[in-house]
Amino acid sequence: MAGRFAAWNSDAQHATEEIAHGWLRFVGDRMAKDAAFPQQLASCKTINDVYQVYAQFWQQAANDYGKGFTAFADNMWQAARGPFAPFSSDKLQ
Repeated sequence: MAGRFAAWNSDAQHATEEIAHGWLRFVGDRMAKDAAFPQQLASCKTINDVYQVYAQFWQQAANDYGKGFTAFADNMWQAARGPFAPFSSDKLQ
């Protein structure tokens, strides 16, 4: 029993670290893109350039947040299912 609990605890710790690492990577990437936005905006010469920069920024943000939250949810789901893996039908013998 202690051995199984130790294995589960190790798996839970690994899953938590993976989730935190993925989230921090996502936040860091978005912060870098957000910080670059004013510089991109300042380099615009025409109103069409401004529209283009805004459109690209928001399209990229929507894409990044969609992918980021999907990855986060997938990692959370796998972490939540992890403790039940020994009881799944494909692992029972």
